[in-house]
Amino acid sequence: MPENHFEVARATVKGELIPLAKTLADAEIVVVAGHSARSTLDYAEEDAKDCIVLASHRLGMQNLFLGATAARVVRQAKFSVHVVR
Repeated sequence: MPENHFEVARATVKGELIPLAKTLADAEIVVVAGHSARSTLDYAEEDAKDCIVLASHRLGMQNLFLGATAARVVRQAKFSVHVVR
């Protein structure tokens, strides 16, 4: 993998989300590294967030209604979670 892969991926994701976030009051785009569900929950808890919005997709029968990451975040979060399909 290229040495700057994470930085390029982070910039690409932020570039796609910035126009969307501009339409929302007080929206913040944060890209975290690590295990997707655990890193998301850790960031939100450490930074005292009260709501997190994330996307979901179907991976298999065990995740029929939510993707694996969304399902973990919803089950373990101590704050509101808004899942967008």
